Amino acid sequence: MRPKELPDVWRMSPRAFVYPKMSNPKIIPIKSSHIKALGYDADSRELHIHFNNGTTGIHHDVPAQVYYDLLDSNSKGKHYHKNIKGKYPWAKTSA
Repeated sequence: MRPKELPDVWRMSPRAFVYPKMSNPKIIPIKSSHIKALGYDADSRELHIHFNNGTTGIHHDVPAQVYYDLLDSNSKGKHYHKNIKGKYPWAKTSA
């Protein structure tokens, strides 16, 4: 049995490899007792959150409408806990 050919991307040197674009959305301050600021990158579907306790992180695969609903909510903290936390993958970026 002949081994399968490796895709061309595996034969490229590390310098030739194109790394994914790093998400750097505009962060906007939020008036909330729980959330300090929010940012959303529609291309990567990443929701960036800065909490008042100093923790920051990113939720992945978040639809744009979820972000807009959060912005429009009367209580950002309650909306976050009910509709986002635990439902979208989370990566903590700082303490």
